[in-house]
Amino acid sequence: QQGELALDAVPETAMMNATMNATATNATTTDANAASAPSTMPMEFPVFNYEAIFPSGVFSATAYGAWLGEVTRYYEAIASQWY
Repeated sequence: QQGELALDAVPETAMMNATMNATATNATTTDANAASAPSTMPMEFPVFNYEAIFPSGVFSATAYGAWLGEVTRYYEAIASQWY
């Protein structure tokens, strides 16, 4: 076929060099992106503050909801690094 390059015509070392160059470029780009991106991962799991969630021994749905929101953001940050 005219215009197509047969793999036999390309020396094996040239193909290996092209693959290695592409891999090195991707790795460098990934490293640079990781270094420049701010970490979104919280340092630790949100603390359950009993006094805030049960002031005077009475359950506070608002405080509990705020804590659950922090927990959700914590797990979302973890998941965003994997997916």
